[in-house]
Amino acid sequence: MKVCILVCSENQYFVDCFSSYIMEHGKAGFEFAFFTEKEAAVSYLSSRVIDLILADELFFHEYEISGKCVPICISNQTKLSKEGFLQELNIYQRGADILGDLQKIAAVMTNKKERSTANKEHKVITFYSPQGGAGKTSLAYICALLYAQDKTGIYLNMEEFGYTDHLYQTEFETEMEEVIFAIKDHRDISASLSNILKKDKRNVTVLPIVKNISDFIEMTAEDIQILIKKIFEIVGSGCLFLDLSGGLSERNRALLEFSDMIFWVFQDDVCGRGKMDRMKNDESMREISYYDRSYFVINKCKNKTEDTSAIHIPFSESLSRGVEIETVLSGNWDFYRMCMEMTAIINR
Repeated sequence: MKVCILVCSENQYFVDCFSSYIMEHGKAGFEFAFFTEKEAAVSYLSSRVIDLILADELFFHEYEISGKCVPICISNQTKLSKEGFLQELNIYQRGADILGDLQKIAAVMTNKKERSTANKEHKVITFYSPQGGAGKTSLAYICALLYAQDKTGIYLNMEEFGYTDHLYQTEFETEMEEVIFAIKDHRDISASLSNILKKDKRNVTVLPIVKNISDFIEMTAEDIQILIKKIFEIVGSGCLFLDLSGGLSERNRALLEFSDMIFWVFQDDVCGRGKMDRMKNDESMREISYYDRSYFVINKCKNKTEDTSAIHIPFSESLSRGVEIETVLSGNWDFYRMCMEMTAIINR
C-alpha cells in the first residue's frame, strides 16, 4: 500500500521544483498531491485519506488536522519528534535527499513500512557496502556488541574472505564448513550449529568464518536463510547482524530482501560519496522493495556536518590502529554516540 502525502506550501518555487523532480524520477512508493493554496488543500483533505502532510508551519496552526495524519513542517532541518508533535523536513536539499528523509519519517512515524521491526522477536540487520575498506565489518560487530548489552546480539560474517580476528579471538570446536555440509545434505544441523555458537568476552554471540572459498561460493541464499532460522531456534529471541560481501549477486539480493533492515556503508571520501549519490539517484534502485528498509551510513568522517541525508560516523584513529573496541568506545564520545544512534534505529 502506498503512503499518501499532501504537500502544501506558499513557496511556489519549492512546490514546482519538487513536483517536477517527482514526475521525472518517480514516487518511491508514495502518492503525492501538491498545492500552493491552503483552501484547496483543506478541501482535498476532506475527501481523501492522507498519511503525511508536508506544509508550512502556519498551515498546522490555522487548520485542525486529523490525528491519523503525520504533520511535517517545512523547515531548514530534518528533525524527528515524538509521536503527536510536528516533525520537520529540510526542503533546502536535493530532491533525492528530500525523498529519502520522507521515507525515513514515513517508516518511523507510520505503520506503512513493509516490515515493522519494533516488536519482532527475531531481526536480521544486514550491513552491506559496495566499497572496500569502508569499515562495514567493524560497524556491524560494534552494533552487535551494543545491542548485546541487554539483549541477544549475534554477529554472522558472510564475506568471501572474511576476517574477524581484530574483533574477537573466540576458539571454536567445529568449523563452519561442517554446518554447511549438513545443510547441503539436508541433515539436521542443530548439534553441529550448537557447537559453533559461542559468546565472546563482550557477550556477542559469534560464529566462525567460512574458510574455504569454494564452500562459500557454493552456498546459496536459501542455505544461509536456513542457517539463520536455525540460529534463532537455538538462541531464542534476538537480533542477528549479517555482514555481507559486496556485489549485488543473486544471493546477496535475496539476502537483502530477507533482511528486516539494511545499513549501506560508505567511506567519507570522493569514491564513497560518489557511490552513495549514484545509488540514491538511481530510479530503479528506489523501486526495489528493500530500499524502504535501508539506511545510509557515511563512515570515517573527519569533519562534522549538518547533513541529515545519512548517518555520519566519526573517524576513529584508535580503531584503525587495532585498539581494543572498549577503549575506542570509551575514548571517542562522538563515535560511541553515533553507533548508539544506529542501535536505537534497530530497536525501533
